[in-house]
Amino acid sequence: MKHAPTLSFRIAITSIAFGLSLSSFAATLHAVEWPQWRGPSNNGSIAVGSYPVRWDSKNVAWKSALPGKGCSTPIVKKETIYLTGPAEGNDALLAFDMTGKRLWQTKFGEENPGRHRNGSGSNASPITDGHGIFVYFKSGTLAAVEFNGDVRWQTNLVKRFGRDTLYWDHGTSPVVTERFVIMARMHQGESWLAAFDKTSGEMVWKAPRNYETPQEGDHGYTTPLVINQQGQEALLVWGAQHLTAHSAADGSVLWSCGDFNPESKKLWPAVASPVIAGDIAVVPAGRNDRGAPRLHGIRVGGEGDVTESHRVWKRDDIGTFVPTPAEYKGKVYLLRDRGELECIDPATGKTVWSDAFPRSRANYYSSPLIAGGNLYAAREDGVVFVAGIDGGFELLAENDMGESVIAAPVPVDNGLLIRGENNLFFVASPADKPTKADGKKTVKLFTVPQYCEGVVFDHDGNGYTSHGKTITKFSLDGKHATWAETGAPNGHKVLADGTHLVCDASRHAVLHMSADGKMLDPASNGCGGKPLRGPNDLSLDTLNGGFYFTDPGGSGVDNLIGTVHYVDKQGKTHLLDDGLAFPNGIVLHPNGKSLLVAESQKNRILVYRVRAAGKIGPRKVFAKLPKKVEADGQIDNQPDGMCLDAAGNLYVAHYGMQQVQVLNPKGKLIARYDGGNVTTSNVAFGGPNHDQLFITGGIGRGSKEGGVFRIDLGEKGLFILPSKRN
Repeated sequence: MKHAPTLSFRIAITSIAFGLSLSSFAATLHAVEWPQWRGPSNNGSIAVGSYPVRWDSKNVAWKSALPGKGCSTPIVKKETIYLTGPAEGNDALLAFDMTGKRLWQTKFGEENPGRHRNGSGSNASPITDGHGIFVYFKSGTLAAVEFNGDVRWQTNLVKRFGRDTLYWDHGTSPVVTERFVIMARMHQGESWLAAFDKTSGEMVWKAPRNYETPQEGDHGYTTPLVINQQGQEALLVWGAQHLTAHSAADGSVLWSCGDFNPESKKLWPAVASPVIAGDIAVVPAGRNDRGAPRLHGIRVGGEGDVTESHRVWKRDDIGTFVPTPAEYKGKVYLLRDRGELECIDPATGKTVWSDAFPRSRANYYSSPLIAGGNLYAAREDGVVFVAGIDGGFELLAENDMGESVIAAPVPVDNGLLIRGENNLFFVASPADKPTKADGKKTVKLFTVPQYCEGVVFDHDGNGYTSHGKTITKFSLDGKHATWAETGAPNGHKVLADGTHLVCDASRHAVLHMSADGKMLDPASNGCGGKPLRGPNDLSLDTLNGGFYFTDPGGSGVDNLIGTVHYVDKQGKTHLLDDGLAFPNGIVLHPNGKSLLVAESQKNRILVYRVRAAGKIGPRKVFAKLPKKVEADGQIDNQPDGMCLDAAGNLYVAHYGMQQVQVLNPKGKLIARYDGGNVTTSNVAFGGPNHDQLFITGGIGRGSKEGGVFRIDLGEKGLFILPSKRN
């Protein structure tokens, strides 16, 4: 008798009203990506996420050795980190995954090393348009690279147009418009902007940009900004003591603003780039490092020469020479070269507040990052300061990386990428040692002969846990007995008609079983003509009569073959996502719009926007979990089974942490509970009031036994059991 085609009659939605706040889940669907030097908004800040404040450079989440000295800032796209640097004497682009593993490196021509002590031949940062990566080096190499490391095209601008005459090392990064990759050269001699077709590399236009300046005033190390000018793409360029806007279509000048050096001071090159706040471009000029700071507020827009009409304000008492300012929530933050910090109102140029980091002989070359409401400032000697900036300055931490840091910090996965002179670091929030259930007692209910998981409850309040080949049925007082023998049972759910779905890895199927433990026809044993490898966990789609499940069989960080599937109400199995490193626990939010998956071997929770039944958007990172350095016999940092409470908080059984970790709807860690077992495998709410948390796993410490533990939590769990049908 085939049951799968009538699945929808058993997975009927309960009439319970959830009353959840769901908007915060949607907010997490945007994972932080950092496609260019100053971030997605080109302002050096990001509003979402929670980031570490204090850390020990000897105990970071990971660090990866770099093959040579480069000063460019990494970028992040599609969960991959890209940075430029030298490799074996050649310019190179390197790619890393989010565990710090180097995926590939692509080498170009011979490196032209840096001249300045804090410079390199790889000062320019890479940029991506979402379809490829664009890089530039001091040697003159401009290239487009595919995400797998293949070179789409490359050319050499030094060979084509001659060497630059910059006194120090080239610093201008490429930028991208809808059609082109743009490079700027600003030096003594022929200066220009040039546009290259992103697909072919063909130069489409080259526009001169030449101005008479005092000595070295025509040297520019800044990076253009792509802006909107009356509905059209334009390029905002600061250099040669002029701020200019150019049409992205042909490079023609739309407007220009001068008079940044009316006293004709020598040795005033442009190093720090402008930042835009509203319609004001805040432009650092002068030589803050030599006691001659200048700062200007220029209204963006107009036609022709706007020198007289569009300068809104100017100051000669504050400025920055090297670090580019950041904009955050309508304010502009200047990290000055000696560590002073200024918060200004960009509309008026007036100081809101000012303070300073501890003084040192070392200067600041890295541009500041604002993330999670804090400002991160890396000093050239490798000390990274963290300051709270809400309403004023509060020094929060001083973190010594142990090596020079010139690149800007990059926020990702609720952590920070920090490029040092020798290593790429990933700093995450440290995991605290769990207290006893954050003040709540974890009680052992009973043990079974093997490591156990798959905890679930039926309509009568009976619980089920899987261990070895056995599924054990238990009551709330700990009495238990064998319910069924299968192969390697794991994830388990009870349907509206009282039958059960059980993921079984050794049978390569999602089993369908009667209420008394008898085997029925499988609910799923293949997809697209291929057998399943080893289903692990499942979540019911009560709104549409289907279910989601994970199949991690044989997958890992070195074998990305893990998959996520959907079985519709007709019983057909669909592939939703693949290429995962052991997808494990899975939870469908009750609104049917968000699907959460634990990717165990990457120690993170993924989230998918559900567009329709069995149709999902691209994966995003919902949360990167804390990581425990191996100690006290702990094993791995891997999230396993999961469940939700009635407030929308996610409870995650963290296998190697001896914890259940609780994430709020924004993915922030808000609580930790002692899992009882040394290895924690799964969690589920149960009990008469549905406010007790049941936890499974392995007792460990020389024992092969598994344990079922209970915490009288007092927090209502989300009721996921479908209304009973006879």
